[in-house]
Amino acid sequence: MKLSGPKPKNCSKCGLSVCKLCSRYKVQLSQLDSTLHRVCNRCHAQIQNAPLINFYEGLLQAKKNSVEGLKSRKALTKAKVEHLKNEHFLVTKEMENEDVESIKKVEKLMTEYQKS
Repeated sequence: MKLSGPKPKNCSKCGLSVCKLCSRYKVQLSQLDSTLHRVCNRCHAQIQNAPLINFYEGLLQAKKNSVEGLKSRKALTKAKVEHLKNEHFLVTKEMENEDVESIKKVEKLMTEYQKS
């Protein structure tokens, strides 16, 4: 069955076969080739909005990187806090042991003094 009306056009970007009204635009597809090619309205909108789309994609990526960075810094800080807690515990234990030894030395000296 043959369709009546104008011949459908092919979009030079996506290859979609569309009518003349749905492919009203011609754009330069390559920086090396200055020839204007027919594109469908959807591809034209994508081409025209590409800088805006790239800008917002960049913002989204920066936000993801920032969130990931915050998560990794939070984990690093948590690990540092745990390390400091352990170090504090060890120093406290060491000080308690030194205090016990000091007390023993004082007691020993006192008993020696009392004997003499």
